[in-house]
This record gives sequence, structure tokens and C-alpha cells, in this order.
Amino acid sequence: WYDKDGNYVSSGVEYETIWSMGGMTGITDLDVIARLDYLCDDIGLDTMSTGVAIAVTMDAGKEKFGDGNGAIRMVEEVAKGTEFGRILGNGPAAVGNHFNHHRVPVVKGQSIAAYDPRGMQGNGVTYATSPMGADHTAGNVIGEYLGGALDPLKADGQVTASRNTQIAMAAVDCTGLCLLASFALTTPEGGVAFLKAMNAKFGTNFGPDAIPAMGIRVIQAEREFNEKAGFTSKDDRLPEFFYKEPLPPHNKVFVVSDTDLDSTFHFSQ
Repeated sequence: WYDKDGNYVSSGVEYETIWSMGGMTGITDLDVIARLDYLCDDIGLDTMSTGVAIAVTMDAGKEKFGDGNGAIRMVEEVAKGTEFGRILGNGPAAVGNHFNHHRVPVVKGQSIAAYDPRGMQGNGVTYATSPMGADHTAGNVIGEYLGGALDPLKADGQVTASRNTQIAMAAVDCTGLCLLASFALTTPEGGVAFLKAMNAKFGTNFGPDAIPAMGIRVIQAEREFNEKAGFTSKDDRLPEFFYKEPLPPHNKVFVVSDTDLDSTFHFSQ
């Protein structure tokens, strides 16, 4: 990325970074966003979590939305190791706790990604129920919406879509492949090719049922760990404001019920 004067700023700016450092914070200067991206890379920070942490700081009234220089100063504080820098570096949940601010888009301490659960209800199910927290890579349902198979604004079918996608993602994670390889699983031919590649790599002879079985075992193990660590169904919920504050332009809130969320990992359904 080169700024308006042709000076190198960063290697490149990804979609999620533009959202977290721009959409969430109100910063519209792409050169500033690229600078924030560079600083995060240099310090070793996740741009998504850091951008959301900056946004929470702004939402708490400690900085102004759209203040690019203020955002840069905040990230630089992480490098300096100041008191606030250490808090910001620990992510949006830590920032919310520090300022006693509860409008924080996290589940199990992890921030959401650039898919608002009010506009993509299935991703909201994934955010709420994923053992690791609000992670879109654990089960992004966007393919169901792009293909027209599911209405993203209604509750119907969202739990099933999230469950199936989370199973597939957990299985793909076991192979060491990028999650984008999972798109192959949406077609019969792709599924066969995926199995051949996996068997060739690991010297196995897995059949078609192995992929979902593998994903289910992973999720069950992760949930068992969480339960022993003290997590309950109360932790499988989105922050309250997603249920109460409508999202323009459709003015929708998150509508999947707690009962439906609790059924996500009833694998027989």
C-alpha cells in the first residue's frame, strides 16, 4: 500500500482490517488505516481485535469516532507498554472491562468479525456457540446467503446452517488446509477430490462419512474442555445490544432464540 504521495505504508490492507480499523471506528482515510495495519504487523497485534478495541474505546467516549491520529496514538501506546496500551493490546473485552462499558461486540472474550449477526443471523449463531468465541472462521454461513438458499435476516434454518458449517470447518482445520478449501465440500465432485487429497497426505482410507465425524469429534472435545473450564449455556449468547438495537437499513435485531442456540450441537438434528 502506497499513500497519496507514493510512499510505502504497508504490504496491503485486507477486508477485515478495513472493516475493523475503518468501519468500526469511523476512520475514512485509507492511508491512516494502512498505517494502523503496519503498526499492528510491526507490534504483533491482530488487526481485527485491535480495531474493535479502538472502537470500544471510542464508544466509551474516551476518543472521538473518526479520529485517525487518536487511533494511531492508541496503537503506539501498546508498543510503549503504557497502562492503557497493555489494556488495548489485550483486546476489546479488556477495554470494556476497564471502562465499565458493556456495549462490546465479543463472545467468550473474542471480538466478532466483519459480519454483523443482525444482518447475517447464521453467523450470529456461530459467534454465540463456537467453542472459541465469536470467530467467523469457525462457521461462516455466507455461502448459504450468496446462493440464495437461506434468508440471512430470518431465524429459520440458521442453526442447521451454522451447525453444518462448524462441523465442516472443524474437520478442515484437522487437515492443516486453509478453511477456504472447504468450499470444495459443497459439491459431490469437490468432496471426492477433498477426500482423495486428504487420504494421499495422511496415508488413510477415509470414506465420505469421515469428514463430518471428524468435525463432530473436534467440537465435542472443545466443548468438553470449555465445560470443565466453567463455561455454561449462558456463555453461548451474543451481547445484549445485538438483541435490542436494530441494524440499518433493514432495521433488524438478532432473532434466533436461546432455545435454538442451545440446540446447535444436538448433532442428531
